[in-house]
Amino acid sequence: MTLGDLNGDGKIDLAVANKGSGTVSVLLGNGDGTFQTQATFATGNSPYSVKLGDLNGDGKIDLAVANSDSDTVSVLLGNGDGNFQTQTTFNTGGYSFSMTLGDLNGDGKNDLAVANYGSNTVSVLLGNGDGTFQTPTTFDVGTYPTSVTLGDLNGDGKNDLAVANYGSNTVSVLLGNGNGNFSGQAYTIIAPPLVTTQPSSATVTTGAGISFSAVASGSPIPTVQWQVSTDGTNWSDIDGATSPTYSLTPSAADTGKQYHAVFTNAAGNVTTSAATLTVNTVPVVSTQPSNTTVTAGTNASFSAAATGSPTPTVQWKVSTDGINWTNISGATSATYSFTTSAADTSKQYHAVFTNVAGNVTTSAATLTVNTVPVVTTQPSNTTVTAGASVSFSAAASGSPAPTVQWQVSTDGTNWSNISGATSTTYSFGTTVADNGKQFRAIFTNSVGSVTSALATLTAVGRSMSVQTTYTTTVFTGLNTGTIKLVDVLDVLALTLPTTYTATVNWGDGQIDSNIPVAHPNTDGTTVHVLRAHTYASGGTYRPLITLVDAAGASLTTITSNTATLIVGTDVSNKVSMTRSSPVKNRTTGFWAQTVTMNNISGVDLTGNLDLVLIGLTPGVTLSNATGSLSGGTNLYVRFSTTGLKAGRSVSLVLNFVLPTTITAYNYTFKTFTN
Repeated sequence: MTLGDLNGDGKIDLAVANKGSGTVSVLLGNGDGTFQTQATFATGNSPYSVKLGDLNGDGKIDLAVANSDSDTVSVLLGNGDGNFQTQTTFNTGGYSFSMTLGDLNGDGKNDLAVANYGSNTVSVLLGNGDGTFQTPTTFDVGTYPTSVTLGDLNGDGKNDLAVANYGSNTVSVLLGNGNGNFSGQAYTIIAPPLVTTQPSSATVTTGAGISFSAVASGSPIPTVQWQVSTDGTNWSDIDGATSPTYSLTPSAADTGKQYHAVFTNAAGNVTTSAATLTVNTVPVVSTQPSNTTVTAGTNASFSAAATGSPTPTVQWKVSTDGINWTNISGATSATYSFTTSAADTSKQYHAVFTNVAGNVTTSAATLTVNTVPVVTTQPSNTTVTAGASVSFSAAASGSPAPTVQWQVSTDGTNWSNISGATSTTYSFGTTVADNGKQFRAIFTNSVGSVTSALATLTAVGRSMSVQTTYTTTVFTGLNTGTIKLVDVLDVLALTLPTTYTATVNWGDGQIDSNIPVAHPNTDGTTVHVLRAHTYASGGTYRPLITLVDAAGASLTTITSNTATLIVGTDVSNKVSMTRSSPVKNRTTGFWAQTVTMNNISGVDLTGNLDLVLIGLTPGVTLSNATGSLSGGTNLYVRFSTTGLKAGRSVSLVLNFVLPTTITAYNYTFKTFTN
């Protein structure tokens, strides 16, 4: 663009070269800083520079335009009113970029000098004074000339040319001879480096590339050398780092290093600001958590550590199966501590360390929570027949699994360990001597111990039946005579010595020993001990049979129970007995029958009276029995004779219970006094 009075009104106007449209716009000034609507005039292709002056000597302003793409100059002669004639074009060098005008040969006429960017020359077109120009003369200049101007540079009164060369950072001076010819001289413009772009600090992950860039102006173009420092004070050249951009693939060791560039030319040097490199590294576990064993109710702690840049955060997780993991709320420190319970045993814990570069998971640590043993199954009181095997069982929870030791006591106070009894079930063969003993189990682990409840063993002898010369199995005979005590047992299941005898404690203070033992059954399943005994007086006695070996030692595994003997006088022939017909009580379902004993004067009224029902229908029982059944078919009812008077009658109401399949019952009776 250029300006001047283009229509002679004394006001400044504008002329603008429009590179894109191949025109020149003329905007006439109003004198107040505003301009009229443009008028456009065609030029060559891509007009780049416009100058004004009187090119034909008519006193009116004309326009000269350098056309970069058509390698020409367009001359538009002015009419003096702001309008211009159609262009006349004149050839120049390649890519006409800049232009100036003035008298270059001293003939008083305007000449043109054009800088040709594409051909590295200046074209001089001498004016004829009528708006036309002679064939151009070209002069070599520097690389990529972008601007040309004229003036007397050496004081000889002749116009010279000065050309700015973009590509070579020089100025070409062409001294004029006064006739339109020029002698050339190139001058280099020296300017010290000036940083125009500073390098920036950078953050990168290990293994990734990073670049630092810097730019500086200067003439001649400065060289560059990148330097590195670990402390910001001492700097070292980086071999081969001589480009405006320095690229590297850093390692973790490079984090914190500083980098700057030094630009240098003939005029001096300049150093950029320092840029700091931060190398982020993926976390790496340096301390793994360890398996931990604690007691329930105490604290457990797991610790882990990891390196990494930036310093990684941590999140502890828990799993019950080692596959599915859950974040533990608030567990974000290197050490995770908490109060344990039994439910935490076997849980697994690991830590996840995370930073911007990635994350890493520690190995899993297993928590074992030891708990005091707790009895879950108590042993039970047990009753067995002496000689049979008995088992006591107990169980306890606890971690680690508790051991067990069974103990025995005869008084519930003093306890002894049972050798070898270290299983949850303790089994052994019983003897009568074990009767009343108490047993318990002690469960122990590293945390503590617990003792089970007590279990009492009742070891009874074998059931004893009694046979006499009478038909009833309850011995209700005279106070003299032979009794036969029968112990029915499975001899084949016993380990007996070759020789053994029986001892009978009759219950009245007399004990008979060395009584032979008979085996009336061919299979040996019944033991008969036969011995006559006379009781000094009537009463109830409980004889006891014990088998002993040749040395007199009790074979306690086959000690019998005591059997009850009732010794008295049969008075059935002295007392008359009558009974009513049975009547069923519809409310209770019992069958009631009244038994009347007459002629009481015929009996001794100083003791008890026993009514014995003989041959009772099997399955029939008394609901108000005060005696006992023997063999399931006989029953005796005892009542006191206190208050009875001789000659009176005594009535008893007996309530019988019949199974649904029995509609009638039978019995006979005897009456005894003791």
